[in-house]
Amino acid sequence: MNPILKTRPAPQLVTTSRLSTKAALEASPDKPGPRTVPVQLKVGWERFSDIIHEARHLISRHHAEMSSEPFNPDWDLFYLYERAGSLGVWTARTIDSRRLVGYIVWIFTRGLHASSTIFATADAIYLAPEWREGVIGYKFLKTAINAVRPRADIVKVEVNQLYEQGRMGVLLERLGFKHVGTVYQTNGR
Repeated sequence: MNPILKTRPAPQLVTTSRLSTKAALEASPDKPGPRTVPVQLKVGWERFSDIIHEARHLISRHHAEMSSEPFNPDWDLFYLYERAGSLGVWTARTIDSRRLVGYIVWIFTRGLHASSTIFATADAIYLAPEWREGVIGYKFLKTAINAVRPRADIVKVEVNQLYEQGRMGVLLERLGFKHVGTVYQTNGR
């Protein structure tokens, strides 16, 4: 049995002192323009079934950025993975409004060729663009990886190098990941 949903550690805070212009305007519309304001996001594990209705807007934004791939999620399969204890969602929320601004969907599986090994694979990673500036995106990713490591033997993140000019690969390397392969893809049917 996968241990992801057995215990839930207390939520953590991700703090940065740099904020993008758009987010700064959202934080204080009466004082436009870029400036430094302290910002915190609350991060932690949440159940897919608890957040899916709220997350649909972010999922649509995510797909719009990655529009090269077909988008027709098998929501029933997500619920099935959750019921089996094989799916966990690491989320980022604003402190004041508790608005969902990011998520990482983790799938936990045993290896087909290494049955005693638990793999954690990031199925989807998204942080709203207005929250990506400065170090907040890095801290969101770092807290997620630190939270998933005790639950898996091997942590994997697949990266599309065309997305964000390959910036995700740079962040993952800073977090200790190694580039271990390349995926080739072609159309079927």
